Amino acid sequence: MACFCCCSGPPPFILFSFPTPHCHTHVHNNKPELMDLHFLEDFQTMTSTPRKLPCDKLKDIHGNTVDVRQLATQFHLILLTFKDTTCPACPQLLHVLNMYGVDPECFTFKDPFTLEEYEIDATTKKFYELLLTKDAYFMVLCPGEKEDIAAIQRETRFTRYPFIDPEQVMMLGAELKLMMSERQLWPAIMEVDEASLEVFPIHIGRRPGQYFHHQLLKMLTKHRCSWEMEGAVAMGNAHSKVDQLKRRVVKCEQKTLVVKWSHASLHKNTESNSANTTNATNITNAIMDTHSTSTATPDTSERAEMDETSKRPFDLPPELLHLVLSWLPDTASLVCLSRVSRVYYMTVCHVLIQRLRTDMDRVRAALPAQVPEDPTFDETDVFNAELDRPKDIGFRELQARVINLKNLISSINEWTIQWSPRRKNAKPSSLAGPYHSLRMLRDPSNRLI
Repeated sequence: MACFCCCSGPPPFILFSFPTPHCHTHVHNNKPELMDLHFLEDFQTMTSTPRKLPCDKLKDIHGNTVDVRQLATQFHLILLTFKDTTCPACPQLLHVLNMYGVDPECFTFKDPFTLEEYEIDATTKKFYELLLTKDAYFMVLCPGEKEDIAAIQRETRFTRYPFIDPEQVMMLGAELKLMMSERQLWPAIMEVDEASLEVFPIHIGRRPGQYFHHQLLKMLTKHRCSWEMEGAVAMGNAHSKVDQLKRRVVKCEQKTLVVKWSHASLHKNTESNSANTTNATNITNAIMDTHSTSTATPDTSERAEMDETSKRPFDLPPELLHLVLSWLPDTASLVCLSRVSRVYYMTVCHVLIQRLRTDMDRVRAALPAQVPEDPTFDETDVFNAELDRPKDIGFRELQARVINLKNLISSINEWTIQWSPRRKNAKPSSLAGPYHSLRMLRDPSNRLI
């Protein structure tokens, strides 16, 4: 296998090792042809080689346990591999990341190989600081002695992130297929999948003056802005759903909403959908039982009146009913109770509106804002590093909030998808029949009236 040093020459992308007897040429019509190329189908590039971490618990050079799975769940877990402790180019990547945001006090970087000086402005650093400290988490794999690795960690001021124990580094290098030699690794930037612990390369290779950190920053920016776009779209859909529920409440109050409210239909639906409506039935029965047990033994006339009343659902004050229905965890149970009466129907709508607004507030707090308290609803605007973004909400938290809002909207849509769409105000019909106005009528002499 060919071997390239990370400090000299271009970064390796394709490594081939194949038997020479299969690779030969012959001349046909004065044109050389390469024969037997089918065997190349079995080869893989370094970027397409499947990789996976063999364990979810590691040790750093200080003896601390590193929970890989937990970190991958909370962040973009990024593996930074070094060739070894003697490589002069690999530690420069950490200095570059410090300038971009890992170190809040570092705003400049001077490349010791090209002697070029780089400086970052405060606005740009604020954006990349969010990406590098809240969205991403780093683990460094460097072969060598613990003392030498600890010295690199101190000199690069990368102390907030673990440097893995060298005894485990070589084992990981072999599992990740990054062995350059018995004591060296291929320099790389890789990401760990949160579910399967598979490792996907962001870039493999490094050399003086070219540290390929832009590949990492581009990936982090794309993921955050994509979910900010998802959040902006979800906010717009949630606003539309709130308006739709409000209109249903108004129609229900005006008694212009044609819906069959029947307590019997509630129990009928409960029998066919017991998994989703058990909570609704229990709460309804508890309300009925409380009402029946709280009264004294009635006489014959009172019993007849109560039998007639028991056929209708027991009416609670709207505030108390809202509080009771708010404890139902899922939308399906609320929808089941909405069939009880108009009061229940309106209360269910109010509960769903409240849940939408709660999730909307959580998503709004995680989205960038153009001006204070003015969230970015245009999804194309999120690709702007100058927007004011929250400092303490990372990518995973943003993702979870957006998913919760989208799931709530989806569950409500299962109920409202059968609702008739909003009707537009129809123009008054004209006496001219199919014509829109009398001006379009013509007399026998073909003159406009």
